[in-house]
Amino acid sequence: MSDPWKHRSDNMKCKTCMWFVPKEAAEPRGYDLGRCRRHAPSMGGYPVVMVNDWCGDHRIDENKLVTDPAPMVIKPGSIINVDQMLKMSPGNPNGI
Repeated sequence: MSDPWKHRSDNMKCKTCMWFVPKEAAEPRGYDLGRCRRHAPSMGGYPVVMVNDWCGDHRIDENKLVTDPAPMVIKPGSIINVDQMLKMSPGNPNGI
């Protein structure tokens, strides 16, 4: 029997969370950092997190999922995941 929850958190990463604030870098680097602003800061400030980290307080930020202001076309009754939403464009509603 396969586990239906196996990939449940695959798209629940900090990079798509409404509480995540990315750190602006002066020069490119091989990793992306940011801060989690879900809870009040401690003495050291807000916690530093990587874009691929995750936690139980994740809330999807619709602004980080859709970069094109045009509406997405989704057929009624369709089931899509966050990866499919990120790949969708108005001219190609079925994804890439």
